[in-house]
Amino acid sequence: MTGVVEVVTFRLAEGFTEMDVAKTCEGINTLLETQAGFQYRSQSHDGKGNWFDIIYWENMQAAHAGSAVFMEHPAGKALCTLIDENTCVVRHMPVLTSTMACEASNQSA
Repeated sequence: MTGVVEVVTFRLAEGFTEMDVAKTCEGINTLLETQAGFQYRSQSHDGKGNWFDIIYWENMQAAHAGSAVFMEHPAGKALCTLIDENTCVVRHMPVLTSTMACEASNQSA
C-alpha cells in the first residue's frame, strides 16, 4: 500500500461558523485538484466544535508540497483565518491499508 493521509484537526476561532468554512471549500478544492499527487479530500465536524480535514496524497513529497502551496494560496489563507491556531494539528501519515466499497454491493436489487 502506498500513499499518505493528511489529517488536520482544529476548532474555529471565536465568532466563525460552519457557513464561514463552507465559503472557503470551493477555492480550496479547486486548488487541491491542481496539485500533483492529490487524490481525495473530505471535511467534517463532530457537532461539538471539532473539525477534521482529511486529504489523501500519492506520497509524502506530494503531501508536503501541497501543504506548502495551501499555506501561501488565498483560499488556504482564508481558511486559516477562521481557525483557532492553538487547536490546529496537522499530521502526515503513511497509509497502511485501505478499502473501498465494491460498486456491485452499492447497487440495490
